[in-house]
Parts: sequence; structure tokens; C-alpha cells
Amino acid sequence: MKIIHQITYKDKLKGYVVNNDKVFFIFEKRVYQKKLRGIAVNKVSVKGSFTAWRSTLELKKVSNSLWFLKKDIHKVDIPGSSGQAEFRFIINGSHSLEAPESLSLEHKFYDNYINGYNHIIHLDNSKFTKIKKLNSKIAEYKLEYKSDEELTNFRAINSGDIGENILYRSYHPFKASRLDHPLENKRLKLVQELIEVKQINSIINLSDSEENIPTDLNYYKKIVDNGHAIYTNKAYNYDMFYYITDSDDFANLLKRVVEFILDDNNFPPFLIHCRIGTDRTGIISAILASLMGAAWEEIVTDYQESNKLGIGEYRDESLIAYAFVQMLGADFKENLTQLTDSYFKNRLKLTNDQIQKLKDKLSAKS
Repeated sequence: MKIIHQITYKDKLKGYVVNNDKVFFIFEKRVYQKKLRGIAVNKVSVKGSFTAWRSTLELKKVSNSLWFLKKDIHKVDIPGSSGQAEFRFIINGSHSLEAPESLSLEHKFYDNYINGYNHIIHLDNSKFTKIKKLNSKIAEYKLEYKSDEELTNFRAINSGDIGENILYRSYHPFKASRLDHPLENKRLKLVQELIEVKQINSIINLSDSEENIPTDLNYYKKIVDNGHAIYTNKAYNYDMFYYITDSDDFANLLKRVVEFILDDNNFPPFLIHCRIGTDRTGIISAILASLMGAAWEEIVTDYQESNKLGIGEYRDESLIAYAFVQMLGADFKENLTQLTDSYFKNRLKLTNDQIQKLKDKLSAKS
């Protein structure tokens, strides 16, 4: 494979080079010697934001220790949590390698899910400083919070015409996601308390399929027992909600949420939650807000409030924008509410009366 570029050791650390309109992925076995821990490398693949973190692309072996893969830039220029394309190498189909320790912080991004760093493909060099600062900030847990709401990612969604105390979002009320965080138990307890304080009547649970509610969660359990909770998960996670929002699976999930809200037996205040209340919750909240006339700037502001949670996570606004591009098209910001309304009619097959009823219920007019 011919590369019109003098490959340096830094390129091998970064795991790629850019040449004109192509990205060349580079895997140099010697760079990962410590992380491989004696594993024989028979196959090298790459997985990243551009594969929705699902599938892998196989590299071609060109020497005893070197593998390459050439891809068009536009096919890999899809944002990860950092706002830049992210990837990691997969060895022999199963062994995931984080970015090398010696790779500088501006060229990788911390991923709490793997408890390590992904590689970043920098197509915008102006982001170097931002990425470096973010890595320094999110690699350690936050221990001081301005409010209980900030600690629990619990807040009202007041964007657009959504009525006061109608729609809330939060962290999971009883499933710990950060067992090693010194405030995790307090966080869960506070979510439970806030659900009762805000007098939540209906629960939209985006992270579970069915529940065995702890017996001491009396308020939450009563909502569930009375039939005012919906569970939408079928292993639908980060990948589904950001990269595959143009799919039938996503449309069907969203329609179930809408039909739950429309059901005359379910009353506000509604609470939307998943595990940390950022990704699945963030996308569904944003879609409902866009239908209710929220400006894109309002939606992004609410979305990025979750970055204050301080649990080793960060989400760039490019990520939520990509989800909307997939769902509504590249020019979605120009006519956001109108396009969302059309999506509800044409993709979710909702009638004008149903959409109006949904708007009335979320605005507290019904």
C-alpha cells in the first residue's frame, strides 16, 4: 500500500496519518508491546465513532510488525464524545487496545467506559488545547457540587414551550454506574428523594427491560406498580442514540415513548432517565424539546449541563448534532421544529391530532 507521506514515530503513536482526502490507519506492533502482554498478533482491526462503535474494519499486514488501512476522510469524519472522530485498535477480533500512554493528551480522549483513552483523528488542529484541557479535567472524579441537582443530573426541561414542572431528566435512581465514586451512594439516594419531592407521576426508563425494584424504593415502586412506567431498552445504548437515529429501531423506540406520554392514564410530571442521564436521556429530551419549539442553542445548553456530573465523561455538542443530522438531515438547525414535526408525522406515523395532543400535554394546556 503506497502512502505519500514519510511515516514518523509520532504518526505510529497517533495510529494514523492524513494525506489529502485519505486517512491511513497505522498499527505498529512495537508501539503496543507492553499492552499486548505477549499476545500473538494475527489480525488487526479498527473500531470507532465511524463504525458506530459496533463493527470493525480490518487492516492489511504489510510487514512483520506493521498494518495499514486506507479510508476516505468523509467516511471517518464522524464525531465521538470529544467532538472529533475517535477509534481504537482491536487485536485478533476481541482484544481492545487503548491509545499508548506516551501519546500526548491532545491526541487521545478519555473514555470511562473502557477506563482508558481512545485515539483521536484531528482534522481541526484548533481543538488541540481544548482536548488537552478536557482530558486533564475528566480523568479524575468531581467531588464538590453546587447543588443536589448537579450531583444527580436531575433537572427540569424547560426549553421551548414545555410547561413548568412537566418534564424532568435524571441519573438512574438505584443502579450505580460509578461504584468507585465516593459520592455514588449519596447520588442514588438523592435521585430517589428528588423524584418524590418533584412528585413525579410517570417514569420513562431508557436503560432497562424489566425491573426488580428494591423494596425500600416505595415511591418509585408505586409508580411502577400502578402501570405508569415504560421500559424501552433492548441493549440500545450510546451507539443507537447517536449514530443510528435514522433507523426503524430508533423510530419505533421513540414512538413508544410518545405513545406513553399520550396515554390518558399517564400524567405529568414525567421523568426520563437511563443510567447516567446523559446520552439516551439527552437525545430523547432534545427531540421532545425540538418538537416544542426550542432553539438549537437551548437544546445544546441543556445537553451539556450533564458535563457537570463529573464522573469521567464529556459530550461535545457535535455528537448530539450528528444524531439530529442522521434523523432530520444536514440543515436541521434552519427549521428544527418544523422538521421534527414532519418526522413525527412521516416516520412515526402520528396524526396531526396526536401531535397536537402531545404538545398540549407537554405545555400543560391539556
